[in-house]
Amino acid sequence: MRSETAAIPYRKGLQPEEKPAVPELSALRDYILPAILIIAGVAVCLIDGMYQGDNGWKPLNAVAGSVLISMIGSVALAVGAVFAASALGGIAFQEPLPIVIYKLCAAALAPGAIGSLALHWIGGINGDMAGVIISLGCYFLLFMLLFRLVFSDQVVCVMLLFIIRTGVAYMIFKMQGAKHGSEI
Repeated sequence: MRSETAAIPYRKGLQPEEKPAVPELSALRDYILPAILIIAGVAVCLIDGMYQGDNGWKPLNAVAGSVLISMIGSVALAVGAVFAASALGGIAFQEPLPIVIYKLCAAALAPGAIGSLALHWIGGINGDMAGVIISLGCYFLLFMLLFRLVFSDQVVCVMLLFIIRTGVAYMIFKMQGAKHGSEI
């Protein structure tokens, strides 16, 4: 039984949680470099669309529509994958949301097109493997250049992006096969 004279220990009240310091925005890293990468990514996507490997080159007007759809899909998949990684993996970006999306647009375009160009240029099964490895390397490089994330968070973002892109490509492959009567 507790006595009435026992002193109740003093407890310190709850304190507000300290917020991490938001890093200063860098004009080069946050605005200029993504703009350059977006322009270069659009150019590489157009080159990838026009280059057909051994079959030569197609004119720009013949591939502009499909390249535009591919670029929009790449950006949408990149933004979706990174926000899924953020929601599922607890990855927190320090920059404001519009800048994160702007940087994702810069990182989304070129790697897939560069991997596809390597696939066409090398050819065969070696080109298939090299294209994937080169694409992943480009994604890692761009994430390291553009985002202030720890390496493990960059790996999660890039791998989830790769898994989602591969899954979508596989579904498209299956639908094209079904359209032409293939069971594979």
